[in-house]
Amino acid sequence: MLEMSAVHHENSGRYCYAYNDNDVHIRLKTGKQNIERVTLFVGDPYVWTSDVTARDLCGWEGGEELDMTLEATTESNFNWFCSYFSEKKRVMYGFIIYLKDGRSYIYGESYYKEITDPEVRAFELKKAFNFYSLPYIAKVDVNRTPDWAREVTWYQILPDRFRCSNEQGDDLQPETWGTQNGQTYKAGGNLWGILDKLDYIQELGFNGLYLCPVFEGETWHKYDTIDYMKVDPAFGGNEALEKLVAEAINVV
Repeated sequence: MLEMSAVHHENSGRYCYAYNDNDVHIRLKTGKQNIERVTLFVGDPYVWTSDVTARDLCGWEGGEELDMTLEATTESNFNWFCSYFSEKKRVMYGFIIYLKDGRSYIYGESYYKEITDPEVRAFELKKAFNFYSLPYIAKVDVNRTPDWAREVTWYQILPDRFRCSNEQGDDLQPETWGTQNGQTYKAGGNLWGILDKLDYIQELGFNGLYLCPVFEGETWHKYDTIDYMKVDPAFGGNEALEKLVAEAINVV
């Protein structure tokens, strides 16, 4: 039997997205028990038989079967992947799951069904209403990563927890080291402290800084931002951020 509770796909996010203007990346997660292989049944949604009527949704002829690659394996799941080139930038698709015992199943948006029998298979692969659809690949929906970003190794910093430098600004009055209440504990780190350690970050091999929220907020983590135009005074204010950006450009 097919372990349906372990099969998962979403028509969005990491499971289905336009990689560029014509290529669509599609993924499926299955269980590991009795799974032999998985294929993607995919094609142009507007290729139909010439005699199809408005009431007949079983006339789709635009699909082709492509092997999916076993991309990753976890303790309980197989993760499958396939890249599909769509010349006309529109895609309709479903999955065919083959079991080790010889049976096969169609897995679509509406339902799944065994299609081991050739006649059942031929009929089910024409049912347009059981397939997922990516209506059109619009340019605005394609993530275009800048070339420079591909060469960056990011160093992420939660400012309060990194380093405190009291050479600039007011006394931050951090909590005593070792305070147990982690929800409200303020370590006292600030942007000046990050500025002091730019060389250290570079020596570790990083060439990009990713800062967690720095704008004014009530908490130490600043995810409760109050004013997006004002760097929190506890972090050194706008002056500290301006100085950090100017120096970081030259160092990392």
